Amino acid sequence: MSLLLGIDIGTTGARAILVDSRDGRVVAGATREYPLHTPRPLWAEQDAEDWWRGAAGAVREALDVARRETGTADVRAVGLSGQMHGVVLVDGAGQPLGRSLIWCDGRPRKTYFAMLMSRQQTPKPARERVVAVPLWLRTRTSAPLNTPAFHMIAFAGGPTSSAGVP
Repeated sequence: MSLLLGIDIGTTGARAILVDSRDGRVVAGATREYPLHTPRPLWAEQDAEDWWRGAAGAVREALDVARRETGTADVRAVGLSGQMHGVVLVDGAGQPLGRSLIWCDGRPRKTYFAMLMSRQQTPKPARERVVAVPLWLRTRTSAPLNTPAFHMIAFAGGPTSSAGVP
């Protein structure tokens, strides 16, 4: 039996599911929750290491269950999904400089809405939301965000969210 592995890095946890490639039957699944840090109103942050640990733990557990239930863990393909509109600032070595500002962090809202209102054409909210975060951060730090010491990893969804809402 060959399996398809799906991994979702969500807002509240990482999920892994193994599906039989022949008939789509769910063989195993696991979830690992991680914290959403909201130390102040409008703040919503997560540690990228929590995403990694959560995904790795969920995949390991799902593979263990598949081995016990079916005698195999032969994964032929992997699909990924995750929360969108998050920004992780990393250093030159790719290490996070702090927690990620995820999609529901409200601190850059004024920058975001100003960008949407200034557009001459139809706004692209997903794209503008990701761009608003570093622009907002630029007003909050003395370190320039355009130096080699800073890199941004942005997770932007497609034209619609996972709920199908633009």
